[in-house]
Amino acid sequence: MSEHRLPEWIYVPELEESIIEAETLEDFLGSNSILLNVLNNIREGISILTPDLTVVYLNEPMKYWYSQKKSFVPKKCYELFHDTEKPCENCPALKAIENGKA
Repeated sequence: MSEHRLPEWIYVPELEESIIEAETLEDFLGSNSILLNVLNNIREGISILTPDLTVVYLNEPMKYWYSQKKSFVPKKCYELFHDTEKPCENCPALKAIENGKA
């Protein structure tokens, strides 16, 4: 197995083990580890929701911001973020689902 190295300017230390374990660079780039590390290293809050507004993923900043909550997933976004029992008025997630655009 050959050792893979990414260029210094895109090197992320948390990915080193995944890079070394990958048989090919294509295997590494096709894995979930690169996506999860990128999402966790973005300083903005990112959540991934199902079409019924269930939270299935929060990146590290979101987990930190909502750390007072007892559990994160699976919960509806409006329960987790706003402590309500129904979707928010003018919910951006529902608008995105409805029109298929971010």
